[in-house]
Amino acid sequence: MTQKSQLLNMLTKHVTKDALGIEITPFFNPAVPKSEGYNVLILDIQAADGLRDRARESDLIPDERVHEIEDVDIVGDASSTSRLVSDSPYDPGFN
Repeated sequence: MTQKSQLLNMLTKHVTKDALGIEITPFFNPAVPKSEGYNVLILDIQAADGLRDRARESDLIPDERVHEIEDVDIVGDASSTSRLVSDSPYDPGFN
């Protein structure tokens, strides 16, 4: 097992598909993808179309990975997570 997969296993050890979660800036590599059934909100700095455009322009991101960028539910930066979530229609009531 690679160091990266060990870290991912450690980070997602207590994550279930039923519990609502927030994935912050997954870009093209979500740890808990909606496409795999996770109940997760995506918070990123741009809407998905902008992220996909950015990924297509990057030499570091393979074209075949661009489709892995999931729809963004909350647009903003990670330093404003608490405010963004409490201001969003997705607020689960924890603030």
